Amino acid sequence: MSAPPSSSGDSFIYESKLFNLDNLTYRDEGNNTIVVSNTQIKLILRIRKATDGRNGYWSKKHTKRSEMFANQRIFHYFGSQFIRSIHLVKTSPTFLYELENKIEPFRPAYRKVKGIDHSENFVFVTSDATQMSSNLAEYAFGPTLSVEIKPKFGAIPLWPATGIVNIVKNSASLFCLRQQHSSKRSRWKEMSTYCPCDLFSGDRDRLVRGLSALMTTPQNNFRVYLDSHPIYSHDVDKLDYGLHEFFNFERGVFSSSEENKVSNGFYPEGTCSHTNACQFPNDRDRLIRGTLLEALFYKFESTDDVIQNCSTVNAAEHQPISFHCALHSEDAEKSNSSCEYSQRNWPLPEGCILQRILSVQMLNSMDISFIIPHYERVCSFLAFHGLTWDTWLKLAREGETSMYLETQEIAESFDIVEKYLISLVARDCSIMITVQRAKLDCPSTFPVISSSCCCIPRML
Repeated sequence: MSAPPSSSGDSFIYESKLFNLDNLTYRDEGNNTIVVSNTQIKLILRIRKATDGRNGYWSKKHTKRSEMFANQRIFHYFGSQFIRSIHLVKTSPTFLYELENKIEPFRPAYRKVKGIDHSENFVFVTSDATQMSSNLAEYAFGPTLSVEIKPKFGAIPLWPATGIVNIVKNSASLFCLRQQHSSKRSRWKEMSTYCPCDLFSGDRDRLVRGLSALMTTPQNNFRVYLDSHPIYSHDVDKLDYGLHEFFNFERGVFSSSEENKVSNGFYPEGTCSHTNACQFPNDRDRLIRGTLLEALFYKFESTDDVIQNCSTVNAAEHQPISFHCALHSEDAEKSNSSCEYSQRNWPLPEGCILQRILSVQMLNSMDISFIIPHYERVCSFLAFHGLTWDTWLKLAREGETSMYLETQEIAESFDIVEKYLISLVARDCSIMITVQRAKLDCPSTFPVISSSCCCIPRML
């Protein structure tokens, strides 16, 4: 996404379009922010919610710090292949009041305990990930399908079995354990059958099982959009209609001579009639095995980004981890008649999004009880030198922190605290997979997925 206009005239036009209520629609929300989309200029606005009913909790410094954290530190661990930059744009209380009234009917009841923080003068703006990025759009055609997945923490760190707490933590993924909590049971009609260990196991069969579970019980971890409109979530189900529209699109965008060659976005040797010969029994399977599986395992080429060295989780120096969740082994036995299946895992392809996320999730696998002393040491260090977090971030951005780090001990504490915070972000991130048919002249260097079956188009 390009930066907001700098001149006052351009800025006025930009903001008048950005904050036009007629173009804004409710998209989603979490515990701290509400997300709305601007369909005209293809941007997303993230708006702070009041914390415990206290407007003004988020100061400009807090908001600016979040922007710096995302654009600088998070970027260093993921790179531009997977991260889109965010910008801060100033708004007004009047706009926030009007927006809150407009989106009120569309908000889930359990989220309405927190409203918009009307005293927050800035909103986060970023490009809409449900639409094809601008550098790829000219080589794409047809409807756009987008899937949001919240994968959660995909491994089980193995702790010394020195007490009932560690024994429980070693037995199942954190997500699955939390599904047993009363707050989750009261919020959702059905408990999730999804296990993050399946998604990150590296085994294609387990990954399919994980994706199928997300589709069966999406909760707030799985959403599907067609041309930026929601067609599937925990409270919307137009999935079959939307997938039919996407996979059966055959409108020609080429010259008449090329139209005879191109159907569904590639050169088919024949036409898939969705008979027994087709490897995908239905459109939902085309989404899972023909699209999402290939996208999640796609090996992105390295870029010129200066990405922080992040050793893979396949390396031996990491804390021992497991991908075997005891809460799901019984399900695997029933569906596959083999407990070995539920424990099977392979190294994730180097350069794929799952490998990158899991590597960042494992930057720090220490328990919070081990982190607190390091955090307190960092706070004491900053207070002793008369520094604030904002000042330290500025020094870090300019590469001037080394002069303050007198001992290896304090340097290690800073490193541990940062990696712990970064790993928490990766454990609660979202994956946005957006695909559209690729034109014939699409460069071979662009990320394209396809299938041997012609009912799956070549897709950017």
